[in-house]
Amino acid sequence: MENNLLCFKRTPILTALSLPKIYKEGFFTESGVWTKLIIIKGKMKFAFLNLENKIIRRYSLNSKSEVELIKPLSVFKITPNSTDLQFNLEFYCSREDYFYNKYNFNYPHLEVVKATKFIEPCKTLDLGAGKGRNSLYLSSLNFNVTAIDYNAEFLHELTDISIKEQLDINVIDHDISKANIKGRYDFIFSTDVFMYLNPTRIQSIITNIKQQTHLNGYNLIVSALNATRHGRPLMPLPFTFIEGELKEYYKDWKIISYSENITASPYPYAMILAQKVSE
Repeated sequence: MENNLLCFKRTPILTALSLPKIYKEGFFTESGVWTKLIIIKGKMKFAFLNLENKIIRRYSLNSKSEVELIKPLSVFKITPNSTDLQFNLEFYCSREDYFYNKYNFNYPHLEVVKATKFIEPCKTLDLGAGKGRNSLYLSSLNFNVTAIDYNAEFLHELTDISIKEQLDINVIDHDISKANIKGRYDFIFSTDVFMYLNPTRIQSIITNIKQQTHLNGYNLIVSALNATRHGRPLMPLPFTFIEGELKEYYKDWKIISYSENITASPYPYAMILAQKVSE
């Protein structure tokens, strides 16, 4: 880890002879990606460029040089200044962007990221984990995560990545619609899942997860909203919450945050973060 950033990629050792053309002519660092230059031996000329590929700053560097992280959206080029040059590059990003950059996963859901500013690491259930974008992110923050889904392919991929990343995620093949979660948790969440479920099972599922939440624990649900009365077309989904419905389910809990985003794309959605304050 570097400055609270995580390394998601590193180049092999590059030399004066093997230096790729892109680094000689001008390499553009992506948004949200910091670059670390590590000189093993030899010398180089390092230059920052503007968008017209003109040099704006130039440095002579060697293995003893102190080189700061190269910021996102920078353009630089490297020119060998000795035949024995050896170096590599490491690429860093925030924890939220790590699994996207390394495995091309979707980013963790924004509401899950926001919840971590409020909820400390705890026993957590990802209800409908899919490929595990949220489970991986929370596990990397030391949440004790159980991820459930019925898609065996997704769960296999999640298991493989959790092993590679040395993350302890309990992955379970389970049909959410049965509404029979047995374990108890401090934090149960579901993002973009309820809209694909049988509408006749929604009440039972929510009742079940509320029951299986510890006292002072939290539920977070984000799912599609029916906003036809605001001129939004009805999405071709098995289920959408009507306005106020999701909040009504949690009227006996403390509402930490609730919103209905009518203008969201690709579909309107409802979001609730609620705390269980009594049994």
